Amino acid sequence: ITSRGCPYKCSFCSKVFGSKFRGQSPERVVEEVAYYRERFGVKEIAFYDDVFTAKQKRIEDLCREIIRRKIDISWNCRTRVDTVTPKLLKLMKGAGCERIHYGIESGDENILKNLRKNITISQIRNGFSWTKANEIETFAYIMLGAPGETSNSIRRTMQLLKKIQPSHVGFFITTLFPGTNLYTSALEENLLSTDVWKDFTLGKMKDQPLPYLEEAFNEAELKNILKKCYREYYFRLSYIWNRLKTIKSFSQLLINLKGFSLILNI
Repeated sequence: ITSRGCPYKCSFCSKVFGSKFRGQSPERVVEEVAYYRERFGVKEIAFYDDVFTAKQKRIEDLCREIIRRKIDISWNCRTRVDTVTPKLLKLMKGAGCERIHYGIESGDENILKNLRKNITISQIRNGFSWTKANEIETFAYIMLGAPGETSNSIRRTMQLLKKIQPSHVGFFITTLFPGTNLYTSALEENLLSTDVWKDFTLGKMKDQPLPYLEEAFNEAELKNILKKCYREYYFRLSYIWNRLKTIKSFSQLLINLKGFSLILNI
């Protein structure tokens, strides 16, 4: 983790590290990367910053420093589609970036507005197109059951995914976490019968709650939709063929087979 804080205002995020962005200097980050590589032989690093490319100049300098020092390292990160550019992605690839995890949440403009995501479908398409053009793998995070979700909005999300073709997709049921605007709004609008997180902290509930919105779908329906979405995306012949073309070793083949078996068991 090379920075803390996220300046964006998504309604579903509790922002553990607050809204003010604070980042370590590129030199400080690269020095630590070099230490892991040389001291422990680390070959891959995952950057878990809330929004890794929130400050593009910082990441440009970081990548240039990795390249200047000729550090042989592969890495991945998590960020937003509206914080990358073709220039930045080219530098990231040159510095060892192999995969970017993007939170796109939905392929429906109204759902994105309801989540205060502040990105557009056009930005999603551009971000994935630019990333793939630089031969960087993509991972898309999708939320199911967000405010205003319908069968049509889910269908639009699946259509978008098939258009942008992420290397990997993770589908998740929208969960109301404490401290989020989504949770506060659900309480104010009586979409929850009680303040479940308060009850949990006061010991009134035995198990940790995972409250979901049930405007259009109940929990059982959402779990069934989640299964269908995973299988609809991953079990297409075009996706399987594209994955097979990326396999370069027997170990990679085994990893992919394990992945497919996990999806079968969802």
